Amino acid sequence: MYNGIGRRGGEEFLILTKDDPSLIEKVRAAVEQLNIEFEGKTIKVTLTAGVEKKDKDKTLDKWIVAADEKLYFGKNNGKNRVVT
Repeated sequence: MYNGIGRRGGEEFLILTKDDPSLIEKVRAAVEQLNIEFEGKTIKVTLTAGVEKKDKDKTLDKWIVAADEKLYFGKNNGKNRVVT
């Protein structure tokens, strides 16, 4: 089983984990509550995630593509959500 985290694109990160997808929802909710102060201004941050379970018939590339498709669905349909 794969485990790890890495940068996938400009604002995209890839997390491979055995943990339950509900963990990603907890992370999303925590990020939403952050108030980041920068140069005297408060910045609100949100997180959109695409979650795909690994199965023995999917290559790593197919697994990532499936999660990426869900991520973009979330970004194009309201943002700040976890799509499973």
